[in-house]
Amino acid sequence: MIDKNKIEYFFFLLFIKIFKLIGLNGTRYLAKMLGSFVYNVIPVRKKVVIENLRKAFPEKCLSEIKSIARRTYQNITITFFELMYAPNCTKEQIKSFVEAENLDICTRIINEGKGFIFLTAHFGSWEMAAFTLPLHLRTVFHVLAQPQRNSHITKWLNDAREKFGNKIIWVGVSVRHIIEALKKGGTVCIAGDQRGPVESERVNFMGVPTSYHMGTPAIVLKTKSKVVVGFAIRQKDFSYKMKLTELNLTDLPSEESKQVVEVERRYIQILEKFVREYPDQYFWMHKIWKY
Repeated sequence: MIDKNKIEYFFFLLFIKIFKLIGLNGTRYLAKMLGSFVYNVIPVRKKVVIENLRKAFPEKCLSEIKSIARRTYQNITITFFELMYAPNCTKEQIKSFVEAENLDICTRIINEGKGFIFLTAHFGSWEMAAFTLPLHLRTVFHVLAQPQRNSHITKWLNDAREKFGNKIIWVGVSVRHIIEALKKGGTVCIAGDQRGPVESERVNFMGVPTSYHMGTPAIVLKTKSKVVVGFAIRQKDFSYKMKLTELNLTDLPSEESKQVVEVERRYIQILEKFVREYPDQYFWMHKIWKY
């Protein structure tokens, strides 16, 4: 019987070998071309992307929406191809890809001996953000990750993400491990913008009430951890600039349930600012407004 997972993994490894042959810049340009090809010829989730963008930017005309959508496919493909190429790089090379602003925010928290949560999003290159920030800070991040359907690819991604010192925490057994890491003064990296269940609290994103998971802000309040928000923004030359902001956790509502929602709202407010500025760098392929 044919093992579909092994066949997928074979082609996955084949792509990685091709990337190694053509080098990093060649891989990026190939990703850009393939992203355009998929958008124009194999419209995977194209309808979802267009619908999301029209809802997020009702003031934009259809031609502009389609232009953003095409660049979105390019950026997402670059993000995944760079991840597949990353194990070929040295720590110094990975570190040099990203220029991080306001690193002193993280350094101050670390010097206080406290753990903190680094909140990013599926924006720019969240993978590069998780790779490079701990290298700049000379520390280790505990990165929350979702296992893939294909166990062979999951193992490869786990090894790639841990090559430069990070530790993976798998979704599903995450809460206890996250709290343990924070209590020991560690840093946990979370992309906190995924859609929550239908019964979850709503927070406005792009002017639309949006369901979000409230687990991360609940952990923030339970552990009294600091939160640093940052996104690796792709530049025209394929380098990245990461802007870091400490999340304001003062003047929260008196009720605990409202505190959780307010922490999430403040994070999403920062994310929205960057999405409006760089709309093609957000991961519009998921049904964020499914309900």
